[in-house]
Amino acid sequence: MDDKVLDLVNQDDHLQVVIRCHLVIEHFLVKIIEIKLPNPKEFQTDSLNFRQKVELAIALNGINKGKKGILLSLNKLRNRYAHDIEKRITEKEITELEGTLSSQEKEVLVSMRYYDKQVVGKLGGLFLLNYAYLAEQYEYHEKA
Repeated sequence: MDDKVLDLVNQDDHLQVVIRCHLVIEHFLVKIIEIKLPNPKEFQTDSLNFRQKVELAIALNGINKGKKGILLSLNKLRNRYAHDIEKRITEKEITELEGTLSSQEKEVLVSMRYYDKQVVGKLGGLFLLNYAYLAEQYEYHEKA
């Protein structure tokens, strides 16, 4: 796991965790899309919104369709933070995010001692889970 990403999630500042981790997730989505496109220089991903990037990555078989819920939920959370500098993550929001996960992903969180953490630590765990998935998909498609 990249030390920079670990540093991002190991902070008490909710805003930093949400905004910066979202940037990392979006970066990997774009990289996956670029790898999967037959002629990526002819397509500009910067004109797409986050939902469109997720859907395009799925349509190109770059990521699993089952990731759509959590990725869009994380984006929705990011949008809330982008418009409210005083925003703090709530247990309700964490529970909503957890509800988009598969049983297997929840098992991974248990192995990370995720449920022992405070709210911002749980948020970091959710971002790490998705970062790890996207980084793995990027490496897989890059080698293919």
